[in-house]
Amino acid sequence: MAPLVSFVIATHERPSSLVRAINSVIAQGSEAELIVIADEGSRGTRAAAAGALRETDIFLSYPGIRGPSESRNLGCKMARGSWLCFLDDDDTITPDCLAQIKSHLQPGNVIYGNYTLVKDNTDLTFGETKRSWLGEKSLESIEVRNFIPVGAYFVPAELARRVAFDTHLPSHEDWDYLLKLYALAPFHYADVWGFRYHHAPEPSRNNMKREERRLAFLSIYRRHQAKTTHTKRKRSQCLAKMGMELGERFL
Repeated sequence: MAPLVSFVIATHERPSSLVRAINSVIAQGSEAELIVIADEGSRGTRAAAAGALRETDIFLSYPGIRGPSESRNLGCKMARGSWLCFLDDDDTITPDCLAQIKSHLQPGNVIYGNYTLVKDNTDLTFGETKRSWLGEKSLESIEVRNFIPVGAYFVPAELARRVAFDTHLPSHEDWDYLLKLYALAPFHYADVWGFRYHHAPEPSRNNMKREERRLAFLSIYRRHQAKTTHTKRKRSQCLAKMGMELGERFL
C-alpha cells in the first residue's frame, strides 16, 4: 500500500542532525515514506543514513547534484506518497505531526500549519523555543515576505510533480517554490503544531549581507507579479526598509 506522505530530506554533511530528522519522521509510522537525498558522498552522511533508515526508506548519495533544490526535485520524482513534505536535515517534526495534519489534507490544496522555532544547544538538544502561529498571517502577505518555512506545508503529489525548485537560484528557492504553488492551487491553513524549525548555536550558513538580501527579494518580486496594488505597496515598503527605494510600478 502506498504511503500517505512522502517526506523528502535534502542533506549536506550534517550527519548528527540528519539522524535526528530521520528519527522524527520514522516516529510517524508506516503512513510516512522517507526519502533522503545527499548532494555529497561523505562517510558520515552515509553511516548516518545506514544506521537510522528503515528498509523501506530510500537513501541516495549523489555528489553530482547542485544543492537542496535539485535534491528535493529528485526526491519528488521518487516519491510514492499521495502528499509530499520537504524537510531540511537540521529540522524535525513532532511525534504526532502526521496524526495532527491528516484530517486537514484536502485534495487539490496546499496545506500549511504552525511551527515552533527551536534554538539548538551545541549537543543538538533543544534550547529556547518560540511558537509561530500562522493563523494571524494574511495569506496574501506571502507575496511580500515568506512566512511558511519548508517543512510546515504539505503538497498534493500530482501538484508537486508540476512544480520544481529552481536549481539556479542562489537563495530563497523555497519562497520561489511556494509562490509557484500559490499561483496554481488554493492554500489552506490548519491550526496544528507539527513542525519544528531549528537554529544552530553557531552563525547560520544562510546568513546574507544586506545587499544580497534585498537583491534576492527584488529577484523574487520580478519573477512573481503582485496580484494587487496593496501588495505592490507592501513590497515597496519592504525594500525601502532594506535601503532600496523603488516605485510600486516596478513591483
